[in-house]
Amino acid sequence: PTSWGPLEVVYWRAVGPRGETVLDPVMAELLFVARWRQLPIRLTPSPYPSIRALGPLPAAARGAGRPVARRSLLEAVAASDPTGYGAAAAMVPEDEALRGLLRLRVGSAIEALLFGDQGLWEDYTRPTLAGSAPRGFGWAVAWRERTRRAGGHGSEGLRDKRAAAVLALEPALDALARRLDGEDFFGPPPPLQRRPRVASAGAHSGEADVPFTPLDACAYGHLAVLYSIPCQEGSQLHELLNRFPSLAHFCDHVEARLHGVWPEASSFLVAVPPGARMPGAGATAVLFGQDVPRTPMSPSSPSAGHAADGGAGGGGSDGG
Repeated sequence: PTSWGPLEVVYWRAVGPRGETVLDPVMAELLFVARWRQLPIRLTPSPYPSIRALGPLPAAARGAGRPVARRSLLEAVAASDPTGYGAAAAMVPEDEALRGLLRLRVGSAIEALLFGDQGLWEDYTRPTLAGSAPRGFGWAVAWRERTRRAGGHGSEGLRDKRAAAVLALEPALDALARRLDGEDFFGPPPPLQRRPRVASAGAHSGEADVPFTPLDACAYGHLAVLYSIPCQEGSQLHELLNRFPSLAHFCDHVEARLHGVWPEASSFLVAVPPGARMPGAGATAVLFGQDVPRTPMSPSSPSAGHAADGGAGGGGSDGG
């Protein structure tokens, strides 16, 4: 239970070449937390990644209250759920450091890859931005979003960020794989995690009764987005990601345990060869949307209207 009513979150509905997907770790973490904690969150899709009224999405509108910007959204959700997602007791210093590693290094790498790798930009990011926007606005939306992400440094700056991010990505993934240590979830910190596993009465047969922690939420948010970036077999990114299959298996275990966090199975973990996925993976349906209704937003609606007159790039840079 939480102390506030439904939180109205406006999010960018990203539709890529393989169906609906998520390019933003903040959005993926929010989907995990909403499913895990059964929070009263109402999702309203937008065809734009940023709108003038709220800035970069996802962001929340609280009726007559002040909007909650993307950079503060997860913090606000944690503050409203002190016994679960916001439970300070669930995090030891080492896990808090790993959460910082995810947001600083893995998050930066995701942004640098999506917007600074020319091949990924042409084949995945730009088609997703353009295909999600209303007809006639796709090119402008893609250009504005890439310009915003470049932060005034141009395409050369994005390429430099990409090179630096990839160098920092491998040690970050290695640290996460070591912490996971073959378990299904990150869960409580060792040695608590190593106690015998007993399935709870409400768990599905064969599933472990291991409680999630804020580290699981943050790890899913970043790893699910990273491992869902399409990359060519044999490429540097493909080889790097598949050196740490346990991280992809963690994402599969989350989907099985929470019964569908990611929007569409067809776009989930596409960087992982099908044979390396967990048994039965890839058969999940669009379950999250059934529990949390998504209100359609037309281009003429108030929020989308702001985007049409310049909102797609008008949010400024807040670490988008």
